[in-house]
Amino acid sequence: MKSDERKYKHTEGIDYLKTGRRSIWGNNDGKTVEVLKPLKLTGTWLHLAAGDGRYNSLLLKKVDKLIVADIDPSALEKSRRNVPQKYRKKFLLKVFDVTKKFPIKTQSIDGIFCVGTLHIFPKTVLKKITREINRVLRPGGVIIVDFATHINRQRFDGKPYVIHGEPHYSDAKAESTLRKMFTGYRVKILKSYIPKESYSRANPPYTYESRFLIMLATKSF
Repeated sequence: MKSDERKYKHTEGIDYLKTGRRSIWGNNDGKTVEVLKPLKLTGTWLHLAAGDGRYNSLLLKKVDKLIVADIDPSALEKSRRNVPQKYRKKFLLKVFDVTKKFPIKTQSIDGIFCVGTLHIFPKTVLKKITREINRVLRPGGVIIVDFATHINRQRFDGKPYVIHGEPHYSDAKAESTLRKMFTGYRVKILKSYIPKESYSRANPPYTYESRFLIMLATKSF
């Protein structure tokens, strides 16, 4: 699926089925795993903008049902092929654009997990996404998201890699934005960083480093 950044369709434009079993984004982030592991997650969870599903296995060990959503069918098909047989009955794929209305019933989701995505969108688009997150999440539901700050992307040819329309956040600005977007939630913010990594199977290939926030938020009743 081709990317169209001006319409906020952020894809790699690659055939994920030719990229092997391992995620093109490498291993799961250590801090995110550290946050997830002790949590007791129950009910139906939505893995939003899941890409090729590098966190699926960890989530499937915890939740009762996992809806894995992305705009790119190729990425989701790779996710499906990587799911162990014992988890197939509680695994569901949905192809949709996060900037549009989610094809999910109001207050039908117990938790939402989304990483590597929300910071990319301008605030006007981010507001639409967070409204949909709030609509589908049940009272008492949980949100776990990360939000990158101080981003440095470089193409392999040494040129900066800039995503069209992407805001640039400091830690303070990102935290303020998240708290404003998720009013009516009990919010906890943690800080971490990603050391320089190479994404050789992305399109275009690039190196990446940033700081980021992890938000754990519970929707008030």
